[in-house]
Amino acid sequence: MGFKVINEGEPITWIDFEKQIQIDIAEYKLQKKNKKKTGYHSPWIFRGQANAEWKLETSLERFLRDELGHTDNYYNAQKYYTYLSSIVPAINSLTEKCFERFTPHEIKFKKIGTVPQYELLCFARHHGFPTPILDWSHSYYVAAFFAFAQAKADQDVALFAYKEWSGEARGGWVADPIWDMQGPYVETHARHYKQQSVYTVCKAEVDDKVVFMQHEEATKCNPEDHNIKKFVLKASEKSKVLDMLYSMNINDYTLFDDYESLMRMLAYKEFVISDY
Repeated sequence: MGFKVINEGEPITWIDFEKQIQIDIAEYKLQKKNKKKTGYHSPWIFRGQANAEWKLETSLERFLRDELGHTDNYYNAQKYYTYLSSIVPAINSLTEKCFERFTPHEIKFKKIGTVPQYELLCFARHHGFPTPILDWSHSYYVAAFFAFAQAKADQDVALFAYKEWSGEARGGWVADPIWDMQGPYVETHARHYKQQSVYTVCKAEVDDKVVFMQHEEATKCNPEDHNIKKFVLKASEKSKVLDMLYSMNINDYTLFDDYESLMRMLAYKEFVISDY
């Protein structure tokens, strides 16, 4: 795995989780205030998963495994962009979007820096096309909603916290896999901003070619450069947490803003919450 599981084998309550994460946030704010002494520190970002046993996987990794039986832990970046470029005419024809056409062989791939066609990737990610970017949120409340909204009664959930920069340079061998955070400022679907989204992409070099690597491979190869914490929370906390988030106006509709999410929110309000 390669990263720190805070409470392995011992699920915690929401109150315990929040106490621990607030300590980390307070420490970050202090480091940011004293950045001349401590170096650059990036804020914590968060991801929620409805099953604590799930790996950190992008939609591309799941698609390649489930639909194509792909077993390698990496995928050639240029090959992926060949497929991505082929869908641009359809997107532009069938939506109001107007993405620029591009030729994959003209793209220069780098291990660090903004991924090519970032706006297109974000749009594709929010609408179901498999992408190599893993979505996170600046809000642990939003991450908690994604963890608990689809959680099963007999399955504990996981909340991940990641801090890319902690005052020191990130190293490793040139070809080694490494996570690279993709900034929040991009013209894309409104969901990106409603969910306070930010993304990570994991890249490496294989046979002198840039590839998209599985995120957890990077944490195994170079754990020192990947400051990740995993919190396992009790499934029994679901009602309490979702009720709290609902009172904060964090729900399906405010995060997704479409008819389907409106119906899910109304169903939760009418069937589950009795105080409104």
